[in-house]
Amino acid sequence: MTLRVNRNDFEVWEVNVVFDALYKEGPERLILCHSYSNFPVGAGDSGSPLLTSDGRIAGILCYGYYGNSNNFIARAIEDVISIDVNSASSSSTSTLFDAIQPVYIVSGFNAQAASRYPELGNVLGKAIIRSDNPFTKGMKISKSAGNLAIPGSSIAVMFITGDYVNEIAIGTMSYLSNENVFAFGHNYQSFLAAPTYLASTKSFITSIEESFKMSEPSNELIGSFVKDDFNGIVIKKNVVPLIADVNTDCSIEGKSTFSYHHQISNTPSFNYDMSLAANLSCYLLYQEIASRNKSADSVFATCNLQIATDQETKYKTFVLHNYNIDWEIYYYIEDSVQMAKSNKELKIFNLSVDLKY
Repeated sequence: MTLRVNRNDFEVWEVNVVFDALYKEGPERLILCHSYSNFPVGAGDSGSPLLTSDGRIAGILCYGYYGNSNNFIARAIEDVISIDVNSASSSSTSTLFDAIQPVYIVSGFNAQAASRYPELGNVLGKAIIRSDNPFTKGMKISKSAGNLAIPGSSIAVMFITGDYVNEIAIGTMSYLSNENVFAFGHNYQSFLAAPTYLASTKSFITSIEESFKMSEPSNELIGSFVKDDFNGIVIKKNVVPLIADVNTDCSIEGKSTFSYHHQISNTPSFNYDMSLAANLSCYLLYQEIASRNKSADSVFATCNLQIATDQETKYKTFVLHNYNIDWEIYYYIEDSVQMAKSNKELKIFNLSVDLKY
């Protein structure tokens, strides 16, 4: 058999692999294979199409074994493409296998802040590739010639993107059917319509614990990630991404110190999106305050907040004072800003803060 993988820029290679067995684990229909010793697979390869000798896609890569980069498992393609018409299925992975995860790339997040802002830490703390530096000093968006995406191409699901913090998941495109793109071969996270881009692979890192490909998103939009399922994800080419714009401005005694813009992909939980936006904005404030190493018994913050949803827009002005002023602002937003229960999409979260020591 052959496995389609992306190992260099946007090139998709077909590499020879050996069929070992068919295996049924509960409702899962799996194909066990191995690659040759000089060609490992790893994180980011989930979704790679497995082809028969006559070129038909038989399955898509989904599982492996801890510490093993050559034995892998593919899910029967029929079970993957059925997720578009079936209600979302859930199950549990056998203890025999490990899901071959996407490559989580994070920039602009200080791991020490994970416990300070738990929602943000839960999202960003699992990165395979992480830089504490903000986006402008870290990974870049690579340019593509357009229309390069085929089964086997690397793709990037954009969870948080912007001027400072970024979180991106790299996986592989599996199968195309009209306006549908299937990928990953296992569940990831539920989104309403997360923007998904073609990605370019720069290197493959071989490791005893977990091998992975180093990739970066291009400017070629594939579509929107609209469905998460135990058997994979569905990306719709003709669906407009649903994102929340998060703008955070900070000044000290009227003098601007930063102005950052981010986008967060909406999830089915409006409350989660609100909390994540508040986490992100207050984390940026924390970074600014911590970098100045100012000691003060109390910091006064005059705050202006705008929140727009698919149902309503609210404005709020408030003044707080506390030594841990970023925490004070975060908990004020969490406890005192009430939105209608009918809200489904967060559209805008704007927080402007002026600090006085």
